[in-house]
Amino acid sequence: MTSRYSDEWTASLLNPERLLCGLTPEDLMQEAGLLPEMTVVDYGCGPGLLTLLTAKTVGPTGKVYALDIHQGMVSLVESRAAEAGLTNVTALLNDGPKAPLPDCEADLILCTLVFHYRESTNERQALATDLARLLKPCGRAMLVQWYDRAPFEETHDLLTSAGLRCGPPSPVVERQYRVMATKPCDP
Repeated sequence: MTSRYSDEWTASLLNPERLLCGLTPEDLMQEAGLLPEMTVVDYGCGPGLLTLLTAKTVGPTGKVYALDIHQGMVSLVESRAAEAGLTNVTALLNDGPKAPLPDCEADLILCTLVFHYRESTNERQALATDLARLLKPCGRAMLVQWYDRAPFEETHDLLTSAGLRCGPPSPVVERQYRVMATKPCDP
């Protein structure tokens, strides 16, 4: 693994205390509207802080796709899910502009700290378009992002131009916000 994916860095991503403002991962999932039997995409899952909690919540009749650009994170999520006895998690390498999933697959997408890794506006627009493609009609996406690396106004514009309805930002930690985006129910 590269230094970015060191054991120490990965462990820090699995620490739920990194979500401040009194939020827990469970709070975020409740706010996102996570329910049993949903199909969820954890887009940019990292080591799976939200993946395993999501899989437990959607239950055995739900499904969670954990996507990441780094094979080490995909393997780690697979291992952690197996250790937890979760058979409803599918971890996939997502190293292209389009996730390896069919259109309209997800009831809910979690996209945490991903937009700022896309270097150009075109790459960020492609990500927003892919999120919209993956959502079922009436589906929702919860994005968490850095204010200074992916300003809300830009994120709002990208999501809106991809055809999603974007709500207002809410703080996560001092420098991060979360936002809900919804795919219209009518085509």
